[in-house]
Amino acid sequence: MRGSKRHRRERTDEWASSKQWTLWPGQELYEQIKPLVLFHETAGERAKEIDVPQCTLSRRADEFERDGMQSLFPSGERCSRRFVSSSWT
Repeated sequence: MRGSKRHRRERTDEWASSKQWTLWPGQELYEQIKPLVLFHETAGERAKEIDVPQCTLSRRADEFERDGMQSLFPSGERCSRRFVSSSWT
């Protein structure tokens, strides 16, 4: 039986640890807004924890709730909703 491809890490809510393990900008952005969209923390609380402007976090969380995962990528990498939805039909 093969071993795991990934080394297991301790689970953490500490931003400095999480940030160093992110592989892509979209992943880092999601980690920044995750407490807002999953646990309904305020942007002000999160901004203090990770030293990101409150208005930026609030805007990004709103974009995520409106556009989903697409909001995590630069606009040049996004697909239009029409293209995505029609490709599944």
